[in-house]
Amino acid sequence: MRGEIRRLKGNLRYRILNINEDYYLIDTGSSPWKAIFPFLFLIFRNPGYKIDEETALQLLTNQKTQMRKFAIYGFMAGGLSISLSGILMPLTNRLNIDSTFSINIIITFILVSMFIMGFLFLLRVLKQNVEKTISYTDLPKHQIKIYSPKISHILKIQFFSLFFAAFSVTFLIAFINYSNIFILFMGLVSLILFLLYGGLGLDHGKYKIKF
Repeated sequence: MRGEIRRLKGNLRYRILNINEDYYLIDTGSSPWKAIFPFLFLIFRNPGYKIDEETALQLLTNQKTQMRKFAIYGFMAGGLSISLSGILMPLTNRLNIDSTFSINIIITFILVSMFIMGFLFLLRVLKQNVEKTISYTDLPKHQIKIYSPKISHILKIQFFSLFFAAFSVTFLIAFINYSNIFILFMGLVSLILFLLYGGLGLDHGKYKIKF
């Protein structure tokens, strides 16, 4: 059978699957492995929670109001981390201490940890937004196998995911060696894009579905 997947406006974590007017809520943020390897969404089964049509339409329309809050949290986390990177580096100069390899490793570890924790916090906020409408974990749960209509979709998603991951690692390693703030900034931006891109493994469109 075939079904259509739609993204929730203003909520990057969840998808609504429509199969012959039967609706299922899919949580793309439930597995960290699928965030790292998006093609796993299309290889392994995904948990789907059966919801009624009214709830599905409510989720698809009411999430618009959460977009601004999501953006604010994202800018706060990113701005705080990048600002901290600008504070920590001049601090070494004020103390007349050259930025050493070890210090750069500590700075990188702190900032990457902040970004990851900020991303996990955003996922938690998005889950709470949905739970304001429905407590889906108490609903009937189905394991749904989703097939991509084109192999090119899988390859494209995984290519860009690995691309951002490789760029992030490369830039962060370069910062550790050369103490360049711009390189650090690019590494953190690439990290954000990598974290956000994983959920696109289940993008808007029509798919072949199997229970």
